[in-house]
Amino acid sequence: MALIGDRPDVYTTGERIRGYRSAMESSRVGVDENLVKTGLSSATEARSALDDLLRSLEPPTAVLSSNARCSLGVVPALHARGRPDIAFISFGDFPMAESLYPAVTVVDQAPDLIARTVTEELFKQLDGTTGTGETLTLPLRLNARGSGEIPLSAVGR
Repeated sequence: MALIGDRPDVYTTGERIRGYRSAMESSRVGVDENLVKTGLSSATEARSALDDLLRSLEPPTAVLSSNARCSLGVVPALHARGRPDIAFISFGDFPMAESLYPAVTVVDQAPDLIARTVTEELFKQLDGTTGTGETLTLPLRLNARGSGEIPLSAVGR
C-alpha cells in the first residue's frame, strides 16, 4: 500500500503517516519506504509521485492519500493508466468523489463538527473561560463508496 501525502510536519499529516505506519507494521506487511511519498504540496506533485510508483516494477495494489489536495492528483493518475483495480482511500472528501468510477472511499473529517467545536472553543475564550489547552481529537467517518473495498482477487498481482 502506497502513501501519498503532504508535509509530515503538518500535524494532521504527521498523525496520518504515523497511523499508516502503525497499521502496516501491525498487519505484518511492513512499510515499504519506496511506496511512501510525502512532502507533496500540490495535486500535480501527488500525480507525478503516483505516476512514478505505477511505472515501477512493483506498483502498489492500494493507495492512501493524506488529504483531498493529494487525492486530486491520485485520481487522474489512476484513471490515466486505467487502474480501477488499485484500491484507493482519501483522507478528506472532495467534489465529485462519489461520482467517479469506482466512487472514492473517504475518511471524512466531518467539517461541520470541526466548525462547531472550534466555534464553541472560541466563544469560551471570548467569555473569559479558557479551555484546557489540550489538543482535541474528533471522530472520523468512513464513507465506503467502492474504491477502497476492491477485493484482493481483482488486484492485478
